[in-house]
Amino acid sequence: HVGGAPRGVHARVPPTGPPRGPPFPTPPARETPPPPATAAWRPTAPFSWPGPPPPARLRHALAQVPPPQLRYQSTLAHLLPANTVFFASLPNLHGQLAASYQVLQRRLQQDPVLRQWWRRRNPGGAKWQTTVQPFLQLGADLGPEIVIAAGANGHDVPSSPLLLARLVHPNDFARRLRHFTARARGGKAPRVWRGRRPPSVAGAGPLIWLHGGLLAAALGPAPLRQLYRQRHSPSALDFTSTPFYQRVRQTYAGGVSVLVAANVHSLLHNAAAGGRAGWPQRLGFANATAFIATVRQAAGVTTNRADLAFASQRRGLAAWLAPPRPMQTLSYVSPQPRMAFAMETIA
Repeated sequence: HVGGAPRGVHARVPPTGPPRGPPFPTPPARETPPPPATAAWRPTAPFSWPGPPPPARLRHALAQVPPPQLRYQSTLAHLLPANTVFFASLPNLHGQLAASYQVLQRRLQQDPVLRQWWRRRNPGGAKWQTTVQPFLQLGADLGPEIVIAAGANGHDVPSSPLLLARLVHPNDFARRLRHFTARARGGKAPRVWRGRRPPSVAGAGPLIWLHGGLLAAALGPAPLRQLYRQRHSPSALDFTSTPFYQRVRQTYAGGVSVLVAANVHSLLHNAAAGGRAGWPQRLGFANATAFIATVRQAAGVTTNRADLAFASQRRGLAAWLAPPRPMQTLSYVSPQPRMAFAMETIA
């Protein structure tokens, strides 16, 4: 202060007593919403299971289920036409699925750790059971072999595929199939036809024909009509009379679990007729005849094999492959790999 006695500086000190009240009304407290149901199954910290992890326990238990029996011939190949270019023989896995389901239920009752893990991974266990049961019931009425085949349509691609299977209990299967398709939603269920002749319908769509203890399914009526003509034409040549099937039959002799074969010669011939045979000629596969892949499960050992046969000496890229011989590179593969690929080439 200039010119006069100094004046004191006064500061306003807030009162030290209890406050008189908030300047604004306090909003009501909100309740914290409960976490979603799925959050209960997501631990925030890593969880350590006692002993082996549940997936390993489950795999060990399911590994005890024996595989399906080997098949040494096809009981459905003679129903296919001679122009078949694709043939796949699959096992009916009903017995293995039913046994695996029983093992799973028994282990869930005996192992509390596995049961806790299964409930976390499958909260809707009852829904899972209702989904599996219809397929188990349908598979019980099928024979041991399921065939998927396709014939040549004059182009470089096979025609519409055809599925064949024998029926052990035709009446029970028909009743269960109609009940199963009636429950399908959105019009996605296949049309089921039971009679001496195949369904005479127009347009595409999944069709199932049941007749004479045989199940035939296709994506349209054409394969079913050809099947009918094949069965009722004694003079018609079937698939078993072709050189392609003779090679398939030789593969059957060793016993197979799964067999997939393609008539490469016919496919390449049709491609050449359509003016699209350039790439097989350039790569050296123009003289290939057949491709056959098999899976064989026996005595706890699974053997996978694929063969590509040639009519004459290989040329081009195909000639780089060395003749069959022991592969030294496989000694560097772990004892139990999921998949391994090795190739021997000519130096």
